[in-house]
Amino acid sequence: MKKRLIILLTIGLYGICFGAMAQTIKPYPIDTVNSVICYRYTPEKSIGLFRISKRFDVSQESIKALNPQLKDRGPQLDEVIYIPLTPEALSELNKQTMLSKAEEQKKAVADKPQPKQEIKKEIRQEQQKEIKQEQQQELEHRQTLSSDFIRSLFGNDSLKSVRDTSGCLSLAVILPFHADADKRDLSDDRFVDFYMGLLLAVKSYADAGQPLQIHTYDVERTDTLLGKVLSDPFLKQADAIIGPAYPAQVNTMARFAQKNKIWILVPFTSNVPSIDTNPYLLQFNPTAEMEAEAMATYLTRRENALQCVFIEPENNKITDGVAQMRERIADKQIPIAQTTINAILTDSLEDVLKDSVENIFLFNTDRYGALRVLMPHLVNANQKYLITLMSQYSWQKENIPLGQVYTSIFSSEFYSANDSISYAADWQRYCHYRPSSDWPRFDLLGYDLTCHLLRMLQQMQEVVDPNYIPTILTRPYNGLQSRIQYRRVSYTGGYINCSLQVLTR
Repeated sequence: MKKRLIILLTIGLYGICFGAMAQTIKPYPIDTVNSVICYRYTPEKSIGLFRISKRFDVSQESIKALNPQLKDRGPQLDEVIYIPLTPEALSELNKQTMLSKAEEQKKAVADKPQPKQEIKKEIRQEQQKEIKQEQQQELEHRQTLSSDFIRSLFGNDSLKSVRDTSGCLSLAVILPFHADADKRDLSDDRFVDFYMGLLLAVKSYADAGQPLQIHTYDVERTDTLLGKVLSDPFLKQADAIIGPAYPAQVNTMARFAQKNKIWILVPFTSNVPSIDTNPYLLQFNPTAEMEAEAMATYLTRRENALQCVFIEPENNKITDGVAQMRERIADKQIPIAQTTINAILTDSLEDVLKDSVENIFLFNTDRYGALRVLMPHLVNANQKYLITLMSQYSWQKENIPLGQVYTSIFSSEFYSANDSISYAADWQRYCHYRPSSDWPRFDLLGYDLTCHLLRMLQQMQEVVDPNYIPTILTRPYNGLQSRIQYRRVSYTGGYINCSLQVLTR
């Protein structure tokens, strides 16, 4: 079956932006063509467009976009060709420019005596101006790369409408890319990575003959843009919505989805109050209650005799997650002891620790930075007593010299070797930057969730009896990074991923 795909990709309200892998500035003149910063390059004898694209680490399509004459022929000897800079090369160029201008500024200041206060003010204003210009130039170039990426994935025809839409699935992606922001937060890159993985999932289904329509919306963090998105007629006829990310926006979209009977997949938050009453919600992150139940069940099966040591909060305010954990552990009749932060800091734990059991510490925070000062004291106590921390998944990036036990919705490795090889090959072929080395990876999260959602939508197209849909939604799915299995919270409510595992370190 011939693949059919529509992608709506616009800059501004519905903008996307992408990163690039590291690259230094090459020794060629710099120029600007159609607002794109590029190299001015003259090809050597017998060098083709493919070798040029590899030399500069950019796609052939992006080179042709700046050099229309190359769409019908190869490069000519002594012909001037414009090559776009990768984002990292552009960033390096801007840094060099800023350094050069800073030196000029210092020299000008040295040559012309001024009051110290005025000198600092001028330098600060100039630096802020340069930083803003650098961010704008990099953003414009990333937006150009996003269009190149879409075309490299699906070809130029992917941006055109198709007449035959039988069996077509319509998908809306609503995420806070902040493409128009003067200054983007680094944490927003996770949404870009997620989207890249999502596109690779879409490509795999398009290659298999599944017709798709995808509209992508950048809603930032406020409800202002979200309100404009809701006025788009496409949303009311979409089969499913992926996103948004923030709880307030999720609640707004959840009401819209329930009213229009559209499936909505929530990938980044577990704070979805309407999950108990909205049957169209799919929540990927398990609740604190689910995590507590999984951990308590695991502790009852642990080989060592143990006791749980709770650290009493200084303000007597216990977080919901810790309250759930204490309740479930008490239900499992696991011994419980209590101590204070002051007792840890003064090395006064003798009254609560036992040398014949494993002492598992549970803190009233998920921020490791707040606990760092306690670690030397716990390490010292660990010389006599066996101490294990009940930690968070995010703490695995820290160098903690104690045993840990924690819940996770992610595997520590790829589930399928063959699929992971295919995914890595596609990423290398189509993406303009290397994926993060952190685990879990947000691009893999986007890939897994989108593949699973598209599979469920395909199966629901074939269902005659609507009572069978819950069976489809609760089937387990093994992705590259996650094993996903939704569980319905109530007869009238939505579905939450319950595929939790407890890991140790």
